[in-house]
Amino acid sequence: KPPAGRVPWDKPKALSNAPKNLFSLKLMTNTIDEGQNFRNCGSKHAAVLEILEHSTIRQVLTATPLQTSTKDIAAMGRMVGLPHFLSDQAWLEEKQDQADLRAARREIPDDYNPLVIGEADDPVTEVQNKIAERLRTQFEGRVVRRTVASLNWNLPPIQKVIAPISPRPWEAKTLSILGERVKDNVSMSNSILKIVSNSFYIEYRMGASWPRMTQTDDIPTFKSLEEWNQKGSIKYTVAAELIRHYLSRDDVEDVIFSNGQAVFPQPTDAASSTPSQNNKILVYQEFTSLGPLFRNVLDLYGIIHLSIDSNTPFDRRAEVVKKFCEEDEFRVLIFSSIGSVGLNLSRANIVVFLVRSPKQMNCSGFNECSRISRGPLRTSGRYLVVLIDSRRRRLSRPFIS
Repeated sequence: KPPAGRVPWDKPKALSNAPKNLFSLKLMTNTIDEGQNFRNCGSKHAAVLEILEHSTIRQVLTATPLQTSTKDIAAMGRMVGLPHFLSDQAWLEEKQDQADLRAARREIPDDYNPLVIGEADDPVTEVQNKIAERLRTQFEGRVVRRTVASLNWNLPPIQKVIAPISPRPWEAKTLSILGERVKDNVSMSNSILKIVSNSFYIEYRMGASWPRMTQTDDIPTFKSLEEWNQKGSIKYTVAAELIRHYLSRDDVEDVIFSNGQAVFPQPTDAASSTPSQNNKILVYQEFTSLGPLFRNVLDLYGIIHLSIDSNTPFDRRAEVVKKFCEEDEFRVLIFSSIGSVGLNLSRANIVVFLVRSPKQMNCSGFNECSRISRGPLRTSGRYLVVLIDSRRRRLSRPFIS
């Protein structure tokens, strides 16, 4: 809670009394790229506001204007200098919005399942839409939106597939134990509000890819495909087979997901003996600590791959991306949300998500991959995004507006 008479985005005293430095420059134009990285109130947000305050023309660039909350829209408004979002009234509205959202979450039924296609919007989405509509009126004439249509590209549509995969018996047993542990750890107040902190269920979320009782348990290295098929996780198995399928030739039929199983089409007799192989595949991996295991699996399947994450040095990242984009030998790139910031990966036309839930297809990861997947058509004429989810559980609705 801010001190009396102040709002969370007020300028810190350290900036107010700063000597001549970056914050004292007067600029004609100022462009902030990846504006969503500065949305949360704090030192980074305050620093950007101070720099922009001394700029005649402000431009904030973002491909993800809405992250996880409608208050992120207000943060963008402050950065572009809209008076309303810098006022005390905006602070009061934001507090009321959060109260309305908490009340709406209490109305979500326990058996709600966002994986059910065609299900009506829940109360949270309804409230979020009302808030977003109100905030949108403040931006009138101040948003330049680039779309696929604005570039006049004649591209095929993006095909999005959510692929729920049934876990193997041993995985289901471990996930069940982890799920009960989550219930025991969540406080009564959070249970009433239907809010669960990520820190309570990190093992459960990671368990979707490799179930283990604690994060300190060793992750094994597999020496053969036979060993992996006996002891490996279904999620990584399906991911590897999916990648191998789309690498085999550009004109393969799509994989079908039904009743928790992946059904791979059989090659037809009419298939060319010298197939075109131009598909480039990105694999978005949520937990980079499991990266060595997934790379181990791809090695067992004989799939050549590259990878980058938060530990990859900047110059090494550029080298890896150059190989992926320019060399035919490298057609699979594994990346994370941190390791991919600022990279141009438009060479890819297929994206495989290894994440915990479909809601991330509406957050920063999917928005970035949408931009990736709509690059100039240089591959097979197919744009495909697949999210592999190896369990079913109650999930919060995506924050959309």
